[in-house]
Amino acid sequence: MRHVVGGVRQTPHIVMGMACEHEVLTGILPDRTLTTVTAAIAKHVRPGSVLVTDCHLAYSGLKRDGWEHIPVNHSRAFHNFAGMTNNPIEAYWSVLKRTLRLYGKVAPDNLWRFLAEIQFRYNRRKSKNSLFLELVSAFPLIAPEQVESQERNFNWSNFQ
Repeated sequence: MRHVVGGVRQTPHIVMGMACEHEVLTGILPDRTLTTVTAAIAKHVRPGSVLVTDCHLAYSGLKRDGWEHIPVNHSRAFHNFAGMTNNPIEAYWSVLKRTLRLYGKVAPDNLWRFLAEIQFRYNRRKSKNSLFLELVSAFPLIAPEQVESQERNFNWSNFQ
């Protein structure tokens, strides 16, 4: 199993992402130190996986810790000339950045909510199921006596 790992800085927070089999996982890190990055990878990536990363120093200890690590030097290319690339996570960063720009400024306390929503939609981008139906099926049923009050939240024609 090949995982692609990368990070993007969203001031003042650091967002780390991993891509595998057309899905992504993102999270907020307190820093990009070797210890923090390695702990995040160990928590979310199966042992024995191949990690394709950029050349950030925080990934320098991955081989020593037992991971098969393939660094990609972005100043030369987005692949390692043997076919390994970190394009899957780079494509996600493009979507994430573009979407966050649409939202404008994101409060630091809410960043995780935006990451969750964008990651959810991205991971279902090729799904044959309706995203709306998947979402509403996860909600608890509304009791008949609550329907009218819920509908009022969306029916704005009765404002006086």
